[in-house]
Amino acid sequence: MPSGVLLAAGPVTAAPMPLTWTKASFTRARIGNGAVTRATEARKEQLGQREQERETKRAEKLEETKKRILRAAAKFKQGETATTIRDRAGLHDREFKPALAELLDGGELLPIEIVKSNRKKPYPGIILASHKTAQE
Repeated sequence: MPSGVLLAAGPVTAAPMPLTWTKASFTRARIGNGAVTRATEARKEQLGQREQERETKRAEKLEETKKRILRAAAKFKQGETATTIRDRAGLHDREFKPALAELLDGGELLPIEIVKSNRKKPYPGIILASHKTAQE
C-alpha cells in the first residue's frame, strides 16, 4: 500500500492514474453540436447568443408595453395627457417613452391638445387614431 494515500472509505491499494492536462485541454471547449472549438471562440459565440436573447426579450417587452399603452388610451375617448395614460397603464418613464414614441411614429396614437379646468393653456396630449377619426 502506498504511504500517505487515503480515501474517505479507507486506504487505497492501487495507485490512482495520474491526470495529465495539456494546454490544449484548457484552451478548447465543446459547444452544443459536439464540435471542438477554441475557448475564446466558444465564449464569443455564447455571448452572441446571450445578446440575441436579450434583444428578443427587449422586443417582446416593448410590444407588451405598447399594448398596455393602447389599452389605457382606449379608455379616454376624448384623449388624455401622456402622464395620465402612463399612470393608468402602470408604467415607468423608462418603459413608457420609447413605446410611446413608436406608437406616435406608427400613427396608432396622435398628438392633440387637452383642455382641463385647472388651466387655461391646453396640455399636450394623445388620443387613439381610431377615436380621432370617429370624432371628425
